[in-house]
Amino acid sequence: RHPEKVEGVAWSPDGRWIVTAGGDTVQVRLATTGRLLHDFGKQASSSDAAWSGDGKRLAILCSRSLAVYDVSDWSVAWQCEHDLFLKQHLVWLPTINRIASWDMVGNVKSWQAETGRPGPAISLGGGLATQVAWSPNSRWVLTSDLMGTISGFDAETGKLVRRFPGEGESLAAGSWSSSGHLVTAGKGTLVIRDARREFLEGDVLRAGPTSVNCIAWSPDGRLLASGGDDGKVVFWEVAGRREASRWLQDLPWAVTGIGWSPDGERLAFSTHLGFETREVNSGKPLLRSRGEGDEQMSAATWSPDGTTLAFSN
Repeated sequence: RHPEKVEGVAWSPDGRWIVTAGGDTVQVRLATTGRLLHDFGKQASSSDAAWSGDGKRLAILCSRSLAVYDVSDWSVAWQCEHDLFLKQHLVWLPTINRIASWDMVGNVKSWQAETGRPGPAISLGGGLATQVAWSPNSRWVLTSDLMGTISGFDAETGKLVRRFPGEGESLAAGSWSSSGHLVTAGKGTLVIRDARREFLEGDVLRAGPTSVNCIAWSPDGRLLASGGDDGKVVFWEVAGRREASRWLQDLPWAVTGIGWSPDGERLAFSTHLGFETREVNSGKPLLRSRGEGDEQMSAATWSPDGTTLAFSN
């Protein structure tokens, strides 16, 4: 159990270790038993953590600093200060060997993973960011703000490529497919965009009158799963641009997170009460757990081999 509020959870690439960050604490534990392997001590409002692709390094983001550690002896490889604010997120981009972070104010920054040399910075100009997402090849960065405006940036230069005006509704979720298609979700709609054509707007899928809170592509990119305030999990057939099936819960609690298993055969989703895991084809329940009291569960995170699930509240 993490001793404070959980802000970030990340599996090591081999699935053996799991790191949790939150409050002033960052800890690495053995995934199978929860045995504590390393405690980084007081880390001044730790926000998130990310592993390198080979699992040999771990990046930890705190309120005013970013540090990269060698996992072999937990020594600091490099460390730098930053000026990100509010809620912060961290991602390791192995395809371009960079570490990137963003905050709710719309600042996006990156660093060269080996040396810590700063890369191009991106800013929304003061607007609050609701989503930031990198394409699978790390070439593009997509951001959205509270008014639903989507901006596409070149990750190498930080230059704005394309901007789509919003309709006064903030976007709740965004997800890339392995083929480079981006789906954004808002109130009752899913919009598919093609990064290969500079994010030109494609088909609009009507998800219903309630807000879509979370979306996730299947590993093969054929199906898209969405969850919303109405408590339904809906599957979309991307090629046919149509609804394929939907799951109904016993109680209409809002779906707050979705995660596909690596083999694409199971789906885990979280709600205000807990989480469930089901077979995708049949909808058969496999696992169900309730949270503690009224604490909302966060999105599901599968281990790389698909045998273990991590949730937090």
